[in-house]
Amino acid sequence: MNKLLKLQLSRIALVSGISFIAINASLSAIASWVEISKSPDNTPIYIDPERIVRKGDIVEFWRRNLFTTPQPDGAFGVDNYHSINCKKGLFRWRRSIRFDPNGRIVSENDIGKEDKLLEMQIQPGSIIEDFYKSVCPPVEEQVKN
Repeated sequence: MNKLLKLQLSRIALVSGISFIAINASLSAIASWVEISKSPDNTPIYIDPERIVRKGDIVEFWRRNLFTTPQPDGAFGVDNYHSINCKKGLFRWRRSIRFDPNGRIVSENDIGKEDKLLEMQIQPGSIIEDFYKSVCPPVEEQVKN
């Protein structure tokens, strides 16, 4: 085999190996996450059940979306921190972290913990309602508390 062909085959093997590692790392990064819903473009939306925090009627949790194509800022996905007031049916977006395929942070936005203007009523049939159904106890149990 000539040297040029060997070099091209080596490059193909290297690129394939790197692609496999990146895909495998992405999949293992969501291994503990549970699919809860689908985005409008039909990509899965996940919640990390290991990091759900319950404080009375308030439930805080992390959600993850992986993008189907890299974003203009280089982001491959986004982790968002949300809280839901289960009793009042209110949702609040708390934090957003966009990351590249290597897990490095591309951008962060701390949206705020106490700003009442950021609260939204949970709408029936929405992705937020899917979160509500996943992290809040059934209504019958909420009435007992």
